[in-house]
Amino acid sequence: MFKAVVSDLDGTLLNAEHKVSDFTRETVELLLKKGIKFYIATGRNYLGAKEAMDELGVKVPLITSHGSVVFDENGNKIFANNLKREYLDKVLNIDYKSFGKDIIITGYSRSEERRVGKECRS
Repeated sequence: MFKAVVSDLDGTLLNAEHKVSDFTRETVELLLKKGIKFYIATGRNYLGAKEAMDELGVKVPLITSHGSVVFDENGNKIFANNLKREYLDKVLNIDYKSFGKDIIITGYSRSEERRVGKECRS
């Protein structure tokens, strides 16, 4: 018997249209009714993960920002492993074009809504 199910969003919980299907919604509801814990884990930030959770119609913990921030089912931050700004600046200042083309670096600032990123396309 499973004790928990952890699901990614894009291409897993969400279909090709980035929506939750009725089948997926029913399956998650069934898991929860059986007492199996369900978690969403994604590279998205809190707002992107919450949107999918709301579409599912359930309240579950969210593992966001590539695992660096975790929220309980009520949206309270219960874990964060943020990169200090001094290191972020060093990472963003690397000449990524020297490693290849089409490299995209993304991250999220302390305020989950603001995205920090750099696109390094040739």
